[in-house]
Amino acid sequence: MKFHDTARTAALTAALLAGAATVAPSPAAAHETDQFLMPTQGEFADLGRYFSDFFGEALRDGVAAANRRIDEAEGPRARPYDAGPEGTYGDYRPDTGGRLGYLRSSRGVADMVRKQIPDALTLIDGLEWNPPDATQYGYGDDAIVIYKPHADNAMHTDLHFILDPRIIGRIWRAGTFQAYGSYMGADKIGHFVDMGHRYYKHYDKARDQGKGAQEAMEQAVKFGMNDGLIGENALLGRLTAGAYSNADLCSNYVGMLFYRNLTEPVLLRGQRRPPMLELDEHGRWTIADHVASDPDFFQWFLSDHYNEALNPSHFENGMQSKVREAIAKRWYRVAGWYADDAGRMPNAAWFTQRTESLATYHGQNYGHCQVWDELYHLGNVTPDRGDEPEDALALDRK
Repeated sequence: MKFHDTARTAALTAALLAGAATVAPSPAAAHETDQFLMPTQGEFADLGRYFSDFFGEALRDGVAAANRRIDEAEGPRARPYDAGPEGTYGDYRPDTGGRLGYLRSSRGVADMVRKQIPDALTLIDGLEWNPPDATQYGYGDDAIVIYKPHADNAMHTDLHFILDPRIIGRIWRAGTFQAYGSYMGADKIGHFVDMGHRYYKHYDKARDQGKGAQEAMEQAVKFGMNDGLIGENALLGRLTAGAYSNADLCSNYVGMLFYRNLTEPVLLRGQRRPPMLELDEHGRWTIADHVASDPDFFQWFLSDHYNEALNPSHFENGMQSKVREAIAKRWYRVAGWYADDAGRMPNAAWFTQRTESLATYHGQNYGHCQVWDELYHLGNVTPDRGDEPEDALALDRK
């Protein structure tokens, strides 16, 4: 699989970029992240508990919203507290048909939960400009919450030819944070929430058409790869960024699993997880005990798959030499963040094995490009020796 050459792609993109902002339904795709440039020192706060709190609140609010609407649809007997003046109900007419069925369906409650979460752009910018207070989670004031390298140093800055119109897209950069031990860009949470829900709607539609779960999942993955606007092979992937982001696709995929897991058992991290929500005997939604009692329930949905240093993007031909050079210059600086407790950095073989293991989501296909001879990472790029640390033995870690 090869990209369009840079000149043809840039020419086509010039005609599309002007309207992309108004027609593109997924702002998350406009942000680029850079895990190939990490801080030189300091400690990242782990924001895992923050995200469990955030999504736990979305579950609670989504359940409450669905149940309120179920009360309304069932009529006056289900909600006497809504009685009108002098005990009358005016012209209220209960709806016991399609609306109730929708509200008690997997799709209905998934939509209710989605409505509790901001749109992707607001979510990303909120993390960037109003980051969580890490001191609430036991970290000091000097802990790194979100790291965004200056544009002069970011890997993506110089990848495009200076007259390539796609360079405009590099203005929107996403910072890096840590959650449950994994590094990822703020854009991945936007993908998870927004594209995950879009995947889920495609999955749900296919199921309604009689497709099996596996076939429905495959259709959703193909949508994320090939849709004319928001697919990685189309306008907001290759054509505007010059890159096919495997990490984006996996965050889309696991976002779909999140919405499925509201009411269905799914495989997360290779383990079968029961539904997060249940319908009680009164036809009302409740949060399952295994979620309500777990302050870290969201760790099941986060992983190294979202890390673009470990699960790298496939850049078009004209950009690949610059990608290799950028990684070589940053090799030791990045590898240091994966050192063990003794301070020993992994060697190239470790990074290669890790990258290859992330090509599927624990055996599930999420649309990884599989172009191994054109995927550059810490395992197949030789570091610049001028940046070698004094303790070269650190590279002996397996």
